[in-house]
Amino acid sequence: MSAERKLKVSFDEPEHGWIAITMSADDEQFMLIPSHTPYDSITELAVALNKILEGYSEATVRWNEEPAEYEFVFRVSEGALNLDVYEVTTVQGGIRRNSVFNFIGPRDQLLISFWRALRELQGRYDPSEYERRWQEPFPTREVEVLTQRMRALKHG
Repeated sequence: MSAERKLKVSFDEPEHGWIAITMSADDEQFMLIPSHTPYDSITELAVALNKILEGYSEATVRWNEEPAEYEFVFRVSEGALNLDVYEVTTVQGGIRRNSVFNFIGPRDQLLISFWRALRELQGRYDPSEYERRWQEPFPTREVEVLTQRMRALKHG
């Protein structure tokens, strides 16, 4: 019987509107150091996780690493949750999406990995310090809703 892959997600210290996010599963790792602009990706992440728990089959989070952009695409598929990370580039005649990281696992396990990373980030700073560092407010309301939904999953 093979061991189930687990995804670990972590945020480094936000500073001057930049933050590193690292995802790892087994020996595969992906790190991104996006800016807070033009997308408040931390808020988009909380919204996307809530959408999956609301029953949406897909949700996307945009990240800007200047000049590169990335998309985290969450897709529900037969009880599993797929996370595909794409580097998005503009090419003559359109947009190209190159897959740079993916993870497929139980929906709840993948959601918990991101939720824990958001809660850990939230617990590090008071709201004004977080906003000074990331240059966007923490998505407190979205994470509170996500926390309630995650607790309901655990007890449901």
